[in-house]
Formats: sequence, C-alpha cells, structure tokens
Amino acid sequence: MEDKPQGSTLLYAVLVLAAVVASSVVLSDAIFSSLKQVTSLDKAIQAYYVADSAVEDSLYRLRVLAVSPGALSASSPADGSFFPFYTTFGSWTRSATAASNQIVVTIPANKTMQLDLYNPAASLQNLSGSYFPIKTLLLSWGPTTGSEWLEVSSIGWKVDGSVDSSVVKQIFGPSSQPATITLPNNDDLYKVRIKALYDTVYSLTITAKDQPGLVVPLPGKIVIKATGSTSNTNQAIEVTIKDPSYPNQVSGLYDYVIFSEDSLIK
Repeated sequence: MEDKPQGSTLLYAVLVLAAVVASSVVLSDAIFSSLKQVTSLDKAIQAYYVADSAVEDSLYRLRVLAVSPGALSASSPADGSFFPFYTTFGSWTRSATAASNQIVVTIPANKTMQLDLYNPAASLQNLSGSYFPIKTLLLSWGPTTGSEWLEVSSIGWKVDGSVDSSVVKQIFGPSSQPATITLPNNDDLYKVRIKALYDTVYSLTITAKDQPGLVVPLPGKIVIKATGSTSNTNQAIEVTIKDPSYPNQVSGLYDYVIFSEDSLIK
C-alpha cells in the first residue's frame, strides 16, 4: 500500500487562509481609500459652497447696500453673513479689488462692448492717482476664424465738459494682433467702444498700459476672491463682475442719428 503525504490538507488550508487574508487586506485598503476620497470630496463640496456664500454676500452688499469694494475684504462675520446657511459648515475669507489688470470677453458678430476709462463717481477727474493715466490699450483674441474684424471707436472730453475731438475709429483684422489703441491726451476722459465685425471675436483680451509702458488696472470691474474652509479642505472662487457704480452701456458713440418731423415706423 502506498503511503500518502501527511499534513497536505493542513497545508492547503493554510494557503487558502493566507490568500483570503491577503485579499481582505487589499480589499480593505481599497475600501478605506475610497472612503477617504468620498469624505474629501464631501468636504470639498462643502468648502466650495461656503466660498460661494461669501461671493453671494459680496453681491448683496454691492448691489443692495451699495458698499465700496474696499469694504468687502473680510472674514466670516460673527452673524454668519447675509447667507448664513452654508457658513454653518465652515468659514470663509474674502478680498476684493476695484479694478482688473485684464478683461477677457467674447463679442458676438455685430455686437459691441464699452469701456468707460474714468471714474463715474468723480466724472470730472481722470484716472490719475495711484497709477498713471491709461495711455494705450492692447487687444488680442483667439482662436481666430480669419473673417472676424474689430472696429474700435474712442472719444475723449476734458474735465470742463468740452469734447476734445470727434470720434476716432480704427479697424483691425486677424493679422493685426496685438492691436494697439493710443489715447493721445492724458488729461482727457475716454469712452471706448469695441464692435465685432462680420464674425464672433473669441476671448478678446484687453490690457491697459500707462505712459511708461507698465500694465495698469482697467476700471469698471470688481474682482472678488473668496476661500471657503471646512476641516482641512479649502476651495477658492474668483469672480469678476461689473462695478454697480458704473453706468450701464449707453454709449454716445453712435454711427448716425436720424431726425424726422413725422413718426418713424420700424
């Protein structure tokens, strides 16, 4: 009779048990990592909405309470701000500046945008002060379709209310980038209108420079940066909005005016 190996069943059992334990360790590690990711994602979402509440609070203070942009730089107030629901999940910090170094906008075909290069709260003063007056505007855009053109109109008037000159128009094609708009008189107040001709102008980037050629902020925009914090997770939001103190886009740069003694039927 043939002798059978002793203990082979026990060896198989130990091997199977080791495989099960190893699989359990790997599986538990994957589950633990997934749980950590889910928790981090949940905290990140909470932090995002805490930051969003800081932005909403800024809009309320700007548009309803008419506070100045400088008064928006703050942390979570003790009363939880005007939008307290999300602040129960964490805290926020916020800063705001009343100008932006660049404006990026897409202009549909045959539509316009307007830049008011003066402070409407002190409309008889130019932008001199903490920086030199704006001397040039640089325009670049893309991607290009090859058929889009820009018509840039500008007019300046002096602080005594007299118009310095007639409307100056310039036309730029896709190969003109970066297009340069020169504002000749430092003491003038300027209004600039940019129109997209023939096709949409995508991602038009507008940069302003002073007389020495340094980049200076463009007025009329407010940049709000808010950071929400929940546990060890932070989420930041940056938004650029129109300054509510600036007038709506009602430009005096009309191409023509129609006068009639009778009613006009459109």
